[in-house]
Amino acid sequence: MPLAHLPPETLLAIASYLRHQRDVYSLVRTNRRFYHILRDFLYKYNSQYFHASALPFAAEHGNEYLVTKLLDGLKVAVGKPRRLPYSQQRRQAILDGVALDSGSESDSVWSDDSVESDEAHIPYLTDIVTHPLRAAKYSTTDINTIQSALSAAIRAGHKDIVTFLLDRGAQANFYRGLRRVNTWPEPYRCRRRHSNHPPLCEAVQCGRADLVRILLERGADPDLYCFLPLDQAVSRRRRDLIRMLLQHGAKVHSSSLKLAVRREDVSMVQFLLENGVRADESGHEALLAAKRKGAEEIVELLQSRGATLKADFRSSDDSWSPADIPF
Repeated sequence: MPLAHLPPETLLAIASYLRHQRDVYSLVRTNRRFYHILRDFLYKYNSQYFHASALPFAAEHGNEYLVTKLLDGLKVAVGKPRRLPYSQQRRQAILDGVALDSGSESDSVWSDDSVESDEAHIPYLTDIVTHPLRAAKYSTTDINTIQSALSAAIRAGHKDIVTFLLDRGAQANFYRGLRRVNTWPEPYRCRRRHSNHPPLCEAVQCGRADLVRILLERGADPDLYCFLPLDQAVSRRRRDLIRMLLQHGAKVHSSSLKLAVRREDVSMVQFLLENGVRADESGHEALLAAKRKGAEEIVELLQSRGATLKADFRSSDDSWSPADIPF
C-alpha cells in the first residue's frame, strides 16, 4: 500500500518512531492529508521532547491556536519522560550504560546558558525557583520557554496572546538577572546571563501602553529589578507611561529625576515633580547633577521643592551601571 494511503493510526505510529523533529516536520508537510493527521502530533512532540521550543515563534506571530496546543502539550508532558523515543536496541544500549545524545535539554539547564550550582549565581534563579509552574512540576526549560513567549508577544504587541499566556501561568515578574535588593560585586556579568528584559520593561521599551497597564494590573513590580521601567519611560519621554507607573507604585525616583536633569529637560523635571516624585526624598543626585551642569533653572526648581545636598551624600558623575539601564 502506498504511504499516502496508509490509515491515520499507522501514520501516527510511524511518526512516533521518528527520532528527529525535522523528520516529523517533513512528514507533516508531505501533503494536505498528512498535515491534518499529523499536525497536532508534531505540536505534542515539540512540547514533550523540545520543551515547546516553537512557543516564542507562535507568540510572536499571534498564532493563538498553536500557542494553545503547545501549552497544552507542556501540561500533558509534566511527569512524562522528556527524552526522545528510541528503538528497542537503543533503549537496551541506554540500559547497558552507553551514552546516547537524545537531542533534548535536561531539566537543569537554561535554553541558552547553563545554570551553575554555585551559590553566587542564586540571584539569577530567584524567579525560577519561586515560579508557580515550578510547583506544578514544570521543568526549568519549560518555564523559560513560556516566559520567552510572553516577551515575544509583548514585543509584537499581541495583547490577546499576552493575556492568554498570563492566564496560563506566565508571570509578570520574571527576569534572569539581578533584583535591586541583591548586592553583586561584578554587575556587568548580568549582561552575559539575561536574554530578555523583565516583561514590564519590554512593554515600556516598545511603547505598548495597553500592555503596560495589563502587566501592572497583573502584579508587575516596577521597582523589583535593576532595569527600572520608569527610567525607560523618562528616556523615551512617554508621559502617559510615567504617569501609569507612578500611579501603580513606582517608588524609585532618583535615577529617573537625575536622567531628566542630565538632559536638561526642564519640562520633564517639572512633570515628574507634579506627579508624585518628591525632590526632598529623591532629588539629591539630580540637584548635584544640575549644579555640575550649571542648569540654574533646574537647580532653583529642585531646591524650591526641598532638594538638598546631604553631608553623607555619596555619588559619582555616573551612578548608573550600563547593565542596569538599557538606553
